[in-house]
Amino acid sequence: MKVIAALVVSGVLVVAGAVPATASDRARAAELVDRTARVVRVVDGDTVVVRDSTGEHRVRLLNIDTPESVDPASPVECLGPEASTFLSTRLPAGTTVKLVHDRIKHDRYGRELAAVYVGGAFVNGEIARAGLADALVIGGNDRFYDDVLAAQRSARAAKLGLYAESVPCTVPGQVAAFEQSAATLAGQPPAAGAGVEAFDAYAAQLTVAAATGAAVSAVLAADPRDHRLLGLNVGRIRTLSTRTAAAQAAVTVRVGETTTWRATEAARVAAEQAAAAQAEAERVAAAAQAEAARAVKAAARKRTPAAPAPAPAAPVAPAAPPVDSYTGCRAYGSGGTSLDDKGRRYTKIDCTTKAPLG
Repeated sequence: MKVIAALVVSGVLVVAGAVPATASDRARAAELVDRTARVVRVVDGDTVVVRDSTGEHRVRLLNIDTPESVDPASPVECLGPEASTFLSTRLPAGTTVKLVHDRIKHDRYGRELAAVYVGGAFVNGEIARAGLADALVIGGNDRFYDDVLAAQRSARAAKLGLYAESVPCTVPGQVAAFEQSAATLAGQPPAAGAGVEAFDAYAAQLTVAAATGAAVSAVLAADPRDHRLLGLNVGRIRTLSTRTAAAQAAVTVRVGETTTWRATEAARVAAEQAAAAQAEAERVAAAAQAEAARAVKAAARKRTPAAPAPAPAAPVAPAAPPVDSYTGCRAYGSGGTSLDDKGRRYTKIDCTTKAPLG
């Protein structure tokens, strides 16, 4: 996409710089007629090299502007490679094409300006209908503009190509992705009691989302001729801006709420820590008190004298032999086994044999 100078006139993007650059270019343009040629190669999404009986010619397709993909001085733009692939597939080398011109037949770069047809198919319009080109007027060439614009509106209504919200690099895709991210974040805040770290992580995610929203909003606020807004009319840009602003507001609300939630969580954690510290202090005090009580008891035991040892038991005298009323013969002596009525010891004996009786 090369834009030298452009202005919007009645909703039509008009690009200056399509007047032939030299006298020889103007003379060649005057002789140029509609004709057929064969494709040599595709340069990018809106430029093709063809060959006819006079040689090779670089042809810029009229009334379309596709994202840049090959200009070494410009970054590759969203769907630029896809536009080139579309044209390469539609116009493979050797394809016979018909070139149809408008009033101005060359641009300032020497490229031939033409509508390209394959059979009865209008290739310029096909690219726009795929959502890969913006409709524009180069210089005063507007012969095919209405057809291209109708094709572009069809793509926009169908949300194809540059208008697809499912393609991440498109502006509608960026808006849709931001909306989804904001909605997901807004719906998944940390639960109460999740911890301060969880709320800090959530706040960081919200910060990233807010930055993304600001970046998307900045693109939408750019000049409508900015390549990033290719194909988006003022109404579409306004709609996307409104959607972006709503998602940004939701993120901003969550940022404020998260600040409050974090403060509440921090206070809860601090209270729990204080309670735990108090409980530990009480436990330590109780343990110290129990230890002091044990020490007092131990000291008391040391101060109490030991009880005297019990006296040894007195020896037990042998039992006295029982008193007997025996009247027979006796042998008195200390070893006697009986006592007489006077307490003297004697042994009972046989009167005849003098032997002890049993």
